[in-house]
Amino acid sequence: MAKSKLTEKITETHQLSAEGVLDLDSSSIEIEEVGALSLEELLTNFNGKTVKLSVQTKTEKDIEE
Repeated sequence: MAKSKLTEKITETHQLSAEGVLDLDSSSIEIEEVGALSLEELLTNFNGKTVKLSVQTKTEKDIEE
């Protein structure tokens, strides 16, 4: 079956981004200049919904010549 040449849709995206130190022992994230925030409180609005979870770390190392 051929793909339609005409489509229309409205997409609503609800996004949360937090950058800090993850502490699974206390179920929180420590954010600079904000403090520790509960993961449960941050994610309450997403409860019961299909979500995409992405976690990333970054380490930089200076190379000496």
